Amino acid sequence: MKALDPDNDGTMDLNEAQKAASALFDQLNRDNDGALDPKELSGRMMKAELQVADSDHDGTLDKK
Repeated sequence: MKALDPDNDGTMDLNEAQKAASALFDQLNRDNDGALDPKELSGRMMKAELQVADSDHDGTLDKK
């Protein structure tokens, strides 16, 4: 929790959550193409979950 709560107030606010999500995205985006494909999401997201989250239906997730 400490890594997700840099101001050490015992809570995670929206800004802290967005920073953590952005850092994880960057870590998973091994090919640095700006999108997470099924291979990069392997073990983290099932195919059905990706389909629900993939708003433009291109088979990947972008940082937005």
